[in-house]
Amino acid sequence: MKYCTLLLLFLSSVAVQANAQTDSIPSGEYGKDYNITDSSGKKQGRWMRVYEEGQIYYIGQFENGFPVGEFVYYYPGGEVMTIAKHIDNTTSDAISYRKNGSVVSVGSYKSQKKIGLWKMYDENDVLAAEENYAEDVLDGESKIYYKNGQLAKSMTYSNALLNGPWKEYFQNGSLKGEGTYVYGKQNGQIVAYEAPNIKIYEGELKNDLATGEWRYYLEDGRLKLRILYDDSGAEIRRKFENGEIEEFYDSGIPKSYYEYRHGKIHGPFEEFYNRGDFVRREIISAEPGQAIEFKESLENTQLKMDGEYKMGKLEGEIIYYNEDGTILKKEFYVDGVITEQ
Repeated sequence: MKYCTLLLLFLSSVAVQANAQTDSIPSGEYGKDYNITDSSGKKQGRWMRVYEEGQIYYIGQFENGFPVGEFVYYYPGGEVMTIAKHIDNTTSDAISYRKNGSVVSVGSYKSQKKIGLWKMYDENDVLAAEENYAEDVLDGESKIYYKNGQLAKSMTYSNALLNGPWKEYFQNGSLKGEGTYVYGKQNGQIVAYEAPNIKIYEGELKNDLATGEWRYYLEDGRLKLRILYDDSGAEIRRKFENGEIEEFYDSGIPKSYYEYRHGKIHGPFEEFYNRGDFVRREIISAEPGQAIEFKESLENTQLKMDGEYKMGKLEGEIIYYNEDGTILKKEFYVDGVITEQ
């Protein structure tokens, strides 16, 4: 909302509208006792400005055209929005508030641009973030906090670009992930955890692209998968090591299910045709007036083959199916060698 210089015509109405602000309204005559400019056009003494509708925008003091002391800024409804204390002709410390009186932020300005450390708070006055600025842009370390006060993330900026190490944490303080930015792009080692002390993957980035070998892990710490990338971020090859592996067609329909142990297929497996229907059905709620909910499920899939592996070799009965579900053939293996059809 725009603001303009207070006119004498508005004074009586402003005094009524401002309510809690009335004690701060300067007394005397406009242009003589306040909102004064000297012969050089410089603001002097007490000044007040208002919104277009007449509510007070700020009240403060000027000396030779420069703000001095404390300035108070208001929301149109009369609530204090910001209190700025001027240190010198260009520097001020500011505290901003929500309409309910809780603190939004605390920091400093120089030539009307943010500088140094700024602190941001949530509606309960709990520290939510810390940021460092230089000439109104992020520069230096920034931190984000959980509501319990625990550090959630730390990172470093250089002239508004992420530059340097970053770390994320779980609410209990254990590491969630870490890496490094070089002027806005991730470079070097990166690691992530899906739960405290449970690593999910680690690898290397070059200008935001995966490079070299990436490793993915199971919850028990065993290596699940290795993927090798070239310098352009293209996958060269992948190798499954342990755990259950499901692969899907581009349609989202399951393609295969295998279990791996020590880099070899081990256990039951299934392969599917690229067919099936995603069906969306309404969930009937027992509570009247509840919002309608839906559940999607996959139906009418069809096995292509199934059987079992033992340490990378087919074992026992392997069944092949036609697309209509009828059995195409059966094969029997011992230690990877077919023995009977």
